[in-house]
Amino acid sequence: GFGEAFGIKSAIVFQHSDKYLNANGINKTEDIIAVVEESFVYPHCAYSRFWYTDECSNIETSKYGNLMLFINGNETSIEHFPQITTSQVRIRFLNAGSEAAWKITGTLSKSYGGQFPGMKILAMDGNDVLMSSEKNDLEETFILGLANRIDVLVQINHTSDIVITAIQMMHRDSVRFPAYRHIIIHGSKSFHNINPSSLPNVGAVIVPIYSGFSVLSNYTAAHPLVERKITKSFSIVNRGGDQFGGFPLSIYNGVNTSTILNEENNLYPVHNYTQLNELKFQLPPYKVYKHEVTGQIISTRRPCSNCNSNIVMNSSGLRPIPIRNSDNTYDISYQPDESGDYKNQCCWEWCDV
Repeated sequence: GFGEAFGIKSAIVFQHSDKYLNANGINKTEDIIAVVEESFVYPHCAYSRFWYTDECSNIETSKYGNLMLFINGNETSIEHFPQITTSQVRIRFLNAGSEAAWKITGTLSKSYGGQFPGMKILAMDGNDVLMSSEKNDLEETFILGLANRIDVLVQINHTSDIVITAIQMMHRDSVRFPAYRHIIIHGSKSFHNINPSSLPNVGAVIVPIYSGFSVLSNYTAAHPLVERKITKSFSIVNRGGDQFGGFPLSIYNGVNTSTILNEENNLYPVHNYTQLNELKFQLPPYKVYKHEVTGQIISTRRPCSNCNSNIVMNSSGLRPIPIRNSDNTYDISYQPDESGDYKNQCCWEWCDV
């Protein structure tokens, strides 16, 4: 899928055994998986606008960094209609984004016309936690960090709907008018009083920069340091790549050996983001550095040809063009060239390609 091609979403979900589900009163059909993430609306322009002038010329520069914020690949709410015999629903929250944390809260449910009994934490990143029967141990709000997974249990009231909201956060600053993505658990198929279209997609609030991941410190592992028998092995290979370039993870059946890492054992073959979007460079550079001597900015978003023509960058990180030797090797200089001889210079990030 497109999300996997970004290299930022590849959820592997293992179902608990029937013994575990029965012990916790969980019905298999009442499992909800909620994957939250963000991705660029214009990925070509976000980091590589100099290379894709045709694609980016008709888009306002201020919109290059615009984000799409999804829950299960959509901006619309998740609706769940439990069976009349169901007493509780399990929700598995996963953050598949690359920069945004999310605040998961049920505190807005009553304002939307629903109720909220709280969330009982079952597991964090695959590790079961000790659960308390005390009502005041239920969570109303917690933060779902990057690559974080938290499983919760929610008690159902068949005469009222429940709304749990994922609120967009940011790692570097506060968020004004954050995105709201909702999960609606209706009372039953025959009872539902909250219309998804009535819920806001954006909150008229300011969400401060996230801090205080205290939810983990409040719990104790249910199975600390217990040796478990390995019944299945996988090899997960990071194919390289940065935030929006390169290859996603590849998952193989078996333990890492030269015979295992072949396409026959590839459990999850996907096209990489570079191929899918016909990018010209596997890893679009986007980092920005400051020149130690001149104090000027060196930006790897410069184009390859005439990269020294920009007045702000024209003397930042220039090197002599590599000279081809008789044995087809090249001598690459790592020393700055401030001679001003632009015909025989190249920008540092292009001198070796």
